[in-house]
Amino acid sequence: MNRPDIKARLILAGHNQSTVAQVAKVTQSAISRVIRGELISPRVAGVIASAIGSTPADLWPNLYGRSGTPLKRPRAA
Repeated sequence: MNRPDIKARLILAGHNQSTVAQVAKVTQSAISRVIRGELISPRVAGVIASAIGSTPADLWPNLYGRSGTPLKRPRAA
């Protein structure tokens, strides 16, 4: 799922990045970075996904497996 879709689903669920950040006890910037896929954090991704009734694997299938654990990414050469 892309960033605008995740943000829209947060709004529809009555949340925004700031409220999710408070629940996750992280900065709003960290929430934004996880949404963009720049920061891999299973805990924060889980809080975001839970806020919209989803899973990290559904929101970021290229980053998280079904169990919510990060997928191994190839190292840069």
